[in-house]
Amino acid sequence: MKQYIAVVSSEAGKIAKYQDFDTQAESDAHVVTYGGFAIAKPSDNIKYWIVGTGTLAHDTAQEAADADAVVANQYAVERQKNIADGGYGTQSEQFEILGEQGIGPYQAHIAAVKAAHPKPGA
Repeated sequence: MKQYIAVVSSEAGKIAKYQDFDTQAESDAHVVTYGGFAIAKPSDNIKYWIVGTGTLAHDTAQEAADADAVVANQYAVERQKNIADGGYGTQSEQFEILGEQGIGPYQAHIAAVKAAHPKPGA
């Protein structure tokens, strides 16, 4: 991973054009030719970089919020799996339960999946 970056342009606090380099000297030389500013990378994930006037920071709050959202929605992913994988099952599988066993077993199956994969905070 290259440790330094020359930020040539940005829009709305996000990098629009950049080049990364192994050394600060290479980054500085690029800025002399193409403009912008040179700085050490704040992290490896450009998605969370915030550009200021001559500054570059890592938005740890947004990264944590995004990670929390993934965890918060994981229950839904688990619930949508096939019956064999512990989920609600496909529509065909669900109709099969309803048709062969009736509404009671179907409701019990849905309740069991919800109990196995509860919503966060529930």
